[in-house]
Amino acid sequence: MSILCCHIPDFLIALHTRRWPAEGMRPLGLVGEDERLWAASSEAQGSGVLVGMTPRQAQMRCPDVLLRPLDSPEAEASQQGFLQTLARWELPVEPLGWGGAYLDLHTLATRKADVESLGREMGQNLRQRMSEALLSALGWDSGKFTAQAAARRTRPGRMKLVDKSDEKRFLAPLPISLLPLPLLSLQQLHWLGIRSLGDFATLPQNAVWQRFGEAGKLAWRWAQGQDDRPVCAGVVQPTAPVEIAFDLPERRLESVLAAFADAMRPVLAGLADRLQAIRRLGVEVHFLDGSSHSLDLRFVEGVNDEKRVTAALSQKLSALIWPDEMTGMEAHLLESSERPMGQLALLPDVLDEQPLPAIATRLAGRYGPVLLTGRLSEPGHFVPERRGNWQPLSPLAQP
Repeated sequence: MSILCCHIPDFLIALHTRRWPAEGMRPLGLVGEDERLWAASSEAQGSGVLVGMTPRQAQMRCPDVLLRPLDSPEAEASQQGFLQTLARWELPVEPLGWGGAYLDLHTLATRKADVESLGREMGQNLRQRMSEALLSALGWDSGKFTAQAAARRTRPGRMKLVDKSDEKRFLAPLPISLLPLPLLSLQQLHWLGIRSLGDFATLPQNAVWQRFGEAGKLAWRWAQGQDDRPVCAGVVQPTAPVEIAFDLPERRLESVLAAFADAMRPVLAGLADRLQAIRRLGVEVHFLDGSSHSLDLRFVEGVNDEKRVTAALSQKLSALIWPDEMTGMEAHLLESSERPMGQLALLPDVLDEQPLPAIATRLAGRYGPVLLTGRLSEPGHFVPERRGNWQPLSPLAQP
């Protein structure tokens, strides 16, 4: 195969700062209609802000973060313009999130020299269509994962071409966070001292399978450069809808959400095993009076977390005026994608909005007093260093 990955870093942030340049000087987050962060600038990410957080969670991580609403129509229009530019070559194009896509070049270019020439032409066309503020980075290889890794490891306006014979050498020093594994799996690997793709690729296959399941085995193959997935012009393979019927008409939101979660659990598990996720889910809701309503659940990046999907449905149903009791639902997978590449976090529990002292207490038994808080002991002391000190945040770690 011959696969080119096109990646525009920080696509949504670049769109926003193109219109409001001054706001690009501060940590910036863009909030979507679902009251979640759809994008975070590199400065905000450096302070621990992650895509998918609520505004409150982002402000807990970075008090100085500037939160602005996402201009969804502009983002959609720019994304379509990006994909239309790539479609000019009449090659299979598979979207890869905001400002990203795969192209299948095997009918047009399979040699490095030919790909380099095509990449230059493609880069020029994208520059003219998307402007200088949205320069793309190109990566090429025989497999999707390595092509995407190459695009993400080169600067905008450049391209990185990886020959089949050079895949293992190129991948070996790259961080394991490039693997789209669940955050908990990445943290477990990090605790085991596995920091690079090369480290992960040398682990025994059976051990990886036993510890991380089908998804881990698939990621282990990708870390070795073994990726035979084709470029799919269609975003999702047609699947049967997930049907949910109630024995008795239901009016309680909690019961509806519990039934939805139970029905979607096998679907989400199957996607997770293939390192895929939901980008868009259509839900048809039926009521006792014979009426129906269509709900469109969109996610900023691929999601296969049961809580996130259920919370998105809860928000839609809470805003809907129910004409009668509910008799059933149908869920249709409208768009899927690869799982997003993760970002390691020291305290993932903060996402659950637990009190920080409670998190510190739980971690103190394993790591000791690693979380400290500043306290004023002698505010009026003439020596600044004596006015305050650091103390463990966890009560269990207090001397």
